Amino acid sequence: MFIPDANVLFAALIGRGKTQELFFEDKIKLASPLKLIDEFENNKEIIAERGNVSVKELMEAFELLKEKIELY
Repeated sequence: MFIPDANVLFAALIGRGKTQELFFEDKIKLASPLKLIDEFENNKEIIAERGNVSVKELMEAFELLKEKIELY
């Protein structure tokens, strides 16, 4: 199980390449505190801007990634 911090998870959402591939890999199991959702909600506009993606695209990617994360 991999427990990345919020910055790494958010980078995987807006980045391209290996980090993003790894986070969406079926064999990788992710865990994170529930606080991650609040952090994402509070910063989604900034994350989208830095990733040069729309907030809608970012939200869709986060929903997919959230399905893979065991929140505690």
